[in-house]
Amino acid sequence: MANKQAFHIAAATAGANITTNPHAILGSLYVNTAASAATSSVLTIFDGPVANNKVIAVINVQNNNVPGWSYDLVTSSGISYSYVQTGAVTTVGDFTITYQ
Repeated sequence: MANKQAFHIAAATAGANITTNPHAILGSLYVNTAASAATSSVLTIFDGPVANNKVIAVINVQNNNVPGWSYDLVTSSGISYSYVQTGAVTTVGDFTITYQ
């Protein structure tokens, strides 16, 4: 497999593209912040634009048990995400997504 690119997420957004390339490969997701109530937020990864609502994964940042996931998933319409902070958030989550 060819080298993957890294995409960094450190701010909330209702929806943004990581890549619009059809057949993009979602590699891995790494949570770079320690889980705590102060980082109560949800990261959702989509196949294609957020508006299409083709959810690949939903990650609750408070999960202390798994610091990362490996997907190696071929998408049909590119990769996008939404990152929503919930509750009394004082610490923003920090993520790295690899893709090709």
